[in-house]
Amino acid sequence: MTSVKSEETPSGYYVRNATGLVRELGPWAALFVVFNWTVGIGIQYFAVTMIGQYPGANPILAYLISAIMVFGSAVATYLLSVAMPRSGGPYVHVSRVLSPILGYITGWAYFLYIIFGGVALNAYVAPTLLSAGLTAAGYATANPGLISIAKSLVNPYIDVAIGITILVVYMIIMSLGYRAFKYLIYATFVIPFLGSIATFISFALITPAQAQTVWNNVFGSGAFAQLTQAAVKAGWNPSYLNFSLGATFAGLIPAIYSWTGPAIAGSFIAGEVRRPKRSMFFATVGSAVFVLLFQLLYIGGALHAFGYQFVQILDLGGPSLKLTPSIPLLSAVAWSSVSLVGVFIVVLGSLSAIHTQPAGLFLASRILFSMSFDRTMPAKMSEVSKRFTAPTWNYLVITIVSIVLLYLSSPLSGISIFLTLGWLTFMGILALVFTNLAAVVLPFTRREIFKSADSLVQKTIGGVPVITIAGLIGLAGYLFALLVDASVIASSKLGQSALLLPTFAVVLGIIIYAYYASKAQKSGVDMDMLYKEIPPE
Repeated sequence: MTSVKSEETPSGYYVRNATGLVRELGPWAALFVVFNWTVGIGIQYFAVTMIGQYPGANPILAYLISAIMVFGSAVATYLLSVAMPRSGGPYVHVSRVLSPILGYITGWAYFLYIIFGGVALNAYVAPTLLSAGLTAAGYATANPGLISIAKSLVNPYIDVAIGITILVVYMIIMSLGYRAFKYLIYATFVIPFLGSIATFISFALITPAQAQTVWNNVFGSGAFAQLTQAAVKAGWNPSYLNFSLGATFAGLIPAIYSWTGPAIAGSFIAGEVRRPKRSMFFATVGSAVFVLLFQLLYIGGALHAFGYQFVQILDLGGPSLKLTPSIPLLSAVAWSSVSLVGVFIVVLGSLSAIHTQPAGLFLASRILFSMSFDRTMPAKMSEVSKRFTAPTWNYLVITIVSIVLLYLSSPLSGISIFLTLGWLTFMGILALVFTNLAAVVLPFTRREIFKSADSLVQKTIGGVPVITIAGLIGLAGYLFALLVDASVIASSKLGQSALLLPTFAVVLGIIIYAYYASKAQKSGVDMDMLYKEIPPE
């Protein structure tokens, strides 16, 4: 493993002459980091519940609409990462191209999005998704022990305890360095991946005409009728089946939440990949193709096997019967029609909710690391262990913050999970808006960076830089999504006051930036010059 450079004392603009991070990640590791971060509860849970939460929404159409902005942004992020291959991604890109304060808001917004949505929320929901698979397995095998375990997992106190355990274990492993982190990423990719393949197969085994019978075979005679009664009691009626374009646009919120990863997340590790031009393609455009295929197979498969009405009734009626509407539950029920072994295999798929945390902790740490390296966060956040070449203090702080946010994600806090999703998505979209804007203007406002970058970055179509075209596609899409998200948040039970949460989060980031930037300025650091340079490696 490459050793850390010895320059420990502050020199020039930055806290030291070298970051201490090393380029240890190859293209596949880069892709797996983004894939693991992206494919979690968003697709396993929210892609199913979208149908009930936004009656009339077409989830496949919502994902295809979101694909336009995701792919535009993924290309823009890829080219920005090749031009400025540094850890911290959009924070570095936006702060060097647009302005330091916009860069800080971008990094801060996506940091909150990662640790709240990708780390804390996934850690809390993970036991619930596992419960869904175990529930079907227990009923299919007439095993009361499994059913009891599954029901015990639908308990906020137990779920919070399990979530905390998951976060602490991952933090310890990651603190051991790059090799341990890579093994963890590979392991947390392979196991849920096998479960996902089993899920895709399961959805080809039955059709909507068989779904009710299979459901009753698993949960007992009359079980589907009971589920329907619970859904009607929750407000379901046949009009919910009518297509609604407005509901589909509202469904962009869970759709975007499900897979912003390829659009931006890969750039956070640009300073730690070998051969950035190749590896970053895997982490951005390549991962976008991979993730979109997975999501369409999940959603299309569930609808092929059970039908729109069945999934909607499950979403609205399931919770009152202690059933978690999710991909693992549907897949386990489908497998029960042909093989009990398949039921247990598909339980592996529910583990996808616990493979996002290592990637999320890693990505979030690089945001705070790069801010600290620029002197706008405590210096401890950019300290690197000489033995393990890992920012151990950084991991510790982020894990503690994630545990607090995990509690806020649970019903124990009294905050609606869909309201949480709304403002988190708002923060993620805000970061994407500024990142794409940076891509649009880079060739014109920071021409020296554009001209000194790899020839790939300088490619044009009809005289217009490709990076500008890609940025415009992503910018237009995410500005529209930002308006949709804001309107959905404002129309929630809390009304327009719900928008105070993301507003407060942004203001808090500005205050932190102003404090540390002022402190650095007073110590003699020229912050204007610092942000005109690309940070050292």
